[in-house]
Amino acid sequence: MSMEAKKSIFLLKPADGAIGAHFQAVLKCDEHFEALTKKILTKAI
Repeated sequence: MSMEAKKSIFLLKPADGAIGAHFQAVLKCDEHFEALTKKILTKAI
């Protein structure tokens, strides 16, 4: 779905076809990426 929309998975919207369970997966992905980014930044500083 993200490849077809040419967007990152955490930027997908219902207009891209991310509805229901797919949209919940998008939200979870965003949470995971944010947590990973914070861990990387704390270790890099």
